[in-house]
Amino acid sequence: MTSTAASLDLALVAAIHAERRAIPGFVKHVGETLGKPPFEHKFLEGCRRSLQALVGGAADGGVLQVCSSRHDEGRSSVAAGMALALARTYGERVVVLDLDFTGGALTRLFSVGLYPGLADWLEGGERLRVVIGGSNRLLYLLPAGQHYRDPALLYSEVLKRKVVETCVRNFPWVVMDLPPLLIEPAGAQLIPLGRWRILVGRYRETILQDLEETAEMFQHQGTTGFVLTGDSSRVPSGIRRLI
Repeated sequence: MTSTAASLDLALVAAIHAERRAIPGFVKHVGETLGKPPFEHKFLEGCRRSLQALVGGAADGGVLQVCSSRHDEGRSSVAAGMALALARTYGERVVVLDLDFTGGALTRLFSVGLYPGLADWLEGGERLRVVIGGSNRLLYLLPAGQHYRDPALLYSEVLKRKVVETCVRNFPWVVMDLPPLLIEPAGAQLIPLGRWRILVGRYRETILQDLEETAEMFQHQGTTGFVLTGDSSRVPSGIRRLI
């Protein structure tokens, strides 16, 4: 195990066991906790049903990636809803990795500060920050943070430092909120790390050509489903064949 992976292990163990002593790679904000996202019951139930259809009866955990073609398609809301559904369904710890380094939607949804976060830690300027909350405090968020370098370099660092693999060792479930892949195509290098993925599109806004181009990035990479936000109608048959 590399020294950076070892320090991440220590940080996650400290967060899980709520240790208050400072250790390398970890900073605890006293009193900080995840807020409740402003989701309606209908939205959360839709996430639960979609998750059940995708994951099935898998009880051994794994990595779920939530993807979109562009910004403002509801991807981060789906990622948060899926994470909440996993924690409530399986009663196990779920860690959410905010990997949209130019977004920040997850921190707004959970009413916590954007930084410090993963980007600050990867660039060496801050200790890692883990924010805990949710039902029975089973939800853990690693915020994206504030970056100064090209995000493409940060995705390479995520791979190099084995961030996802380390999270898998410490959490039964890992939810990755990926960047919009047509805006940040370098984020696609993280796709092989997922066991399942969900492609998110917005009703009457997302272009079919964008969905097709995005879907091509993860062909033959695990099981993929599609979620349409902004409407309760059925998924169009033209999308079904992509997944």
